[in-house]
Amino acid sequence: MQPILRKNLLADMRLFHRSFAQMLAILRSPSSILTVANMAAMALGVISAAIQARILGPEGRGELATAIVPGTVLAMLLCLGLPDYFARRAARDGSGKQATKLALVLSGAIGCFAVWPYVGLIRFITVPQSDAWWLLALFACLTPLFIFGYCLVAISMGLSNWYYVALSKVLPQVAAVVGLIVLSYNNADVLSVGVLLIASSALGMLVPALGKAVRPSGTVFVVEVGQAFAFGLRGWTTGALGLLNQRIDLLLLTQMATKVDLGYYAVATTVASILNALSTAVGVPARNRAAQGQTEEIPRTVALVIFLTFSAGLVLCMNLGWLVPFVLGIEFEAAIPIIWILALAQVPLSGVVVLTLCLVGVGRPAAPIVGEAIALISTTSAILVFFPSLGVFAAAVANLVGNCLSLVALLVLSRLYLSNAPVWRYLFLTPLQGKRLLESMRR
Repeated sequence: MQPILRKNLLADMRLFHRSFAQMLAILRSPSSILTVANMAAMALGVISAAIQARILGPEGRGELATAIVPGTVLAMLLCLGLPDYFARRAARDGSGKQATKLALVLSGAIGCFAVWPYVGLIRFITVPQSDAWWLLALFACLTPLFIFGYCLVAISMGLSNWYYVALSKVLPQVAAVVGLIVLSYNNADVLSVGVLLIASSALGMLVPALGKAVRPSGTVFVVEVGQAFAFGLRGWTTGALGLLNQRIDLLLLTQMATKVDLGYYAVATTVASILNALSTAVGVPARNRAAQGQTEEIPRTVALVIFLTFSAGLVLCMNLGWLVPFVLGIEFEAAIPIIWILALAQVPLSGVVVLTLCLVGVGRPAAPIVGEAIALISTTSAILVFFPSLGVFAAAVANLVGNCLSLVALLVLSRLYLSNAPVWRYLFLTPLQGKRLLESMRR
């Protein structure tokens, strides 16, 4: 009996070792690292939003959104598409030091050039000397830092330095949560909370600079400047339209809705955006593979992301009845119906994110412009027409419709430039296809 027991024990140990090794392989895969990082960042973001909601209330949360939303959008727009260029360059060249030097020069030049028009714009979108005005002025001064940070993260993504990318997502949220806890005991107001959020976000994007692979070195040539702007601006219009398409609801509400209603909508957007963690985590590695000519798995990747986003959204919506009062407070229960609509809107958006990244990877950054323009126009029109009667619900429904239109347009383009597989393969995933896809992603 003893030899038999010893043999069985050895067999069990070998099985455990293989299972443990397989688990480590899964956890080391890019998608797993980014999924964990995104989920952690989103969870911390919800905690941050909950503390903000309890400190500021609906009206204060709306005042904060009046600055944070346009400030974030303007920082992304002023990148002029350069992060896409640097991510693709790093993925193709396998080196990031010279690209980082170029990014440092370009971000400084753009930021210094844009700061004065930026400051002039602030007076037209906020009340002078208000909390939102001061926060937007801070955004303007930190423009070079934000642009450089976005480029740094993009270079790290192109180099597949996933741990630095993960840290750049998680550390700012950790700093924000810790800072908010401290502020909650010191009579915090909108201005102090906003300064904390802006500072933690800006510094978090500089985390990849800790790695040797992105430390700036080499010489910046004029021809490289031209190449960077040529590629970036090709996709910038599309990227700008896509960004506006996803933020136009909040941007319009900052001017149309009351601070209380804007506070409800901002919180609903934060909660629903938890579902974005999946699409970004899968889409970035897919973009790198697309840049290397590997496009055969893209339809199944999109279908998997859509399925997982829908499943996660269903679980989220089923638990909102107790989650919102427990996490945010009873006064935010009015945001629950808005969260339902925005959670549903994340399903088509997940496909949009992955397909857009893959089109950038194959060198077609400007391809989705028509679909984004149609979606932006329809979303804006719907909000302007139906807001007087439906209020913030009009913005949520318009967001859902806009995402669906974007997905339709991108599916047409993807069949031209990525894979001519039938449309249903981009939308639905059989169990066998899912198993094969997970195995390929693990490798």
